Amino acid sequence: LPLSIDGTLIAFNPNAIGFVNWQYVADRIVAKKAYKSITISLLYSYNVNEVYFDGIQLFKEEFGHSYVYDSSGTQVVAYTYDAWGNPLSTTGSMAGTLGKLNPFRYRGYVYDIQLAKSNKKGIPMDDAETLVKWAQEYNLPGNPRIDLGHPGRGVISQAPHAHIGSVNHIPIFKVPRG
Repeated sequence: LPLSIDGTLIAFNPNAIGFVNWQYVADRIVAKKAYKSITISLLYSYNVNEVYFDGIQLFKEEFGHSYVYDSSGTQVVAYTYDAWGNPLSTTGSMAGTLGKLNPFRYRGYVYDIQLAKSNKKGIPMDDAETLVKWAQEYNLPGNPRIDLGHPGRGVISQAPHAHIGSVNHIPIFKVPRG
């Protein structure tokens, strides 16, 4: 579980044992106390609603629509997707900058944007699952179950994978080199 700068536990799961120090309320995360600094390295997912905070910005996904907020809580980017996770639109005041650079995309996957642009290794441009760099499967209480990659290394070659449309993760993802 994450710790605050002063070393106190920050419980992020409403079903977790102990105190819940913040909760998801509409478009923001509300803390019970003021922190001078906080680093959250997690994805909270429940009922296909996902929230990410990378220490700089808040990113939220809700049923095929994804949003990015600035430090004042103003929505600055909105993404929409079709039923297969293909991007339909990117809108908002920062759509041309942050909207293009933001690596978090449909259903919590981190995409290798440069790989998508250059289409290296002959990977089809519309094969969104092949562009996954790193993702993690979470159970209903929001606890990680299976590490599907490594956030530092990423997947650099085409790999066989299985995607099940009825769930919000790729349950099988194998890299040819092991």
